[in-house]
Amino acid sequence: MGLRFRRSMSLGGGLRLNLSKSGLGISGGVRGARMGIGPRGARMAAGIPGTGLYFEKRRSLKGSKSKNDGNGSTHPQQQQQKQIKPGFIRSLFMPKDEKFFIQGVNHLLKDNKSDSAENIRKCLNINSSFIDAYFALSLITNDEKERLNSIKNILNNRQKFNQMFNKYKTLIGALLPLTEHVTLYIFNDDLGLELLAAEILEDNGLINEAIDLLEKSSLVEDPALQLSLGELYYQNEQYSKCIELIQGIENNDMIGTNALYYKGLAFKKQGMYTAAIDVLRKARRRRKNRDPEILKDIRYSLAETLLADGQRKEAAKEFERIMAEDTSYRDVAQRLKELS
Repeated sequence: MGLRFRRSMSLGGGLRLNLSKSGLGISGGVRGARMGIGPRGARMAAGIPGTGLYFEKRRSLKGSKSKNDGNGSTHPQQQQQKQIKPGFIRSLFMPKDEKFFIQGVNHLLKDNKSDSAENIRKCLNINSSFIDAYFALSLITNDEKERLNSIKNILNNRQKFNQMFNKYKTLIGALLPLTEHVTLYIFNDDLGLELLAAEILEDNGLINEAIDLLEKSSLVEDPALQLSLGELYYQNEQYSKCIELIQGIENNDMIGTNALYYKGLAFKKQGMYTAAIDVLRKARRRRKNRDPEILKDIRYSLAETLLADGQRKEAAKEFERIMAEDTSYRDVAQRLKELS
């Protein structure tokens, strides 16, 4: 993995100055919503309170074109995406593979996944190098082998990705579980592709390939991608890399809370209990607009870490607080009985 440099300092009033290899940036906002400006453009991020759903929109400083950049919380129907209408004359001379692709995408935009998959497969049976069709198929198929084959075809022909979508100015997407607690709405852009590919590779046991993909990404400073890569590092027992990568993510939304959670778990795995306790306490500190389930998981991990550090009374207090919210949560009742 290449060297990374990132430093963040508070300017007061909720503003932060961010310095990285890409240059200077500034960010600010309130809980659940933040805006930032940096070398890559302007970014607005917001979450739906208590859901774990997250939405992000970016605008390049090089032009006026804006796009939703891979993170979101709304349904395709709510996005009001227009179906592809090539026109009568163009349709007469259109290749069959392109016709099936358009039909498949239009069915997907209407949330008719069965008919969408049928038409996309017909497109690929005619033209197996139709890269954008593979992206659509990877969003809707339940066949893991088909998903893996589709995403590998895209990655092996990355230069052809989005050619047809751009031709018809079409945006498609789907909900993607980034971690156990955070779900993003991804689109057919570079960030959406990389997050989807990493998820599919991980699901098929190819975690090192997923890590390699995200490490080489030009979007590695995006918080959603950092969280995805940080989780992969943690799952792959690369705890130091996990801690280093998500060091600069602030606890301003569900992504930040989840990042701190993995950071605390990584410190715990390394036997650095004091650091783990500090981070986990920081992660659970902000409760507003957070998914109650992740807060219970954070508290449980904090209790376990306190116990490992010999702080039995403090651990019992955390288990008791979980019991006050959810008496059936994991084995909390049994843990309290053992500590009494």
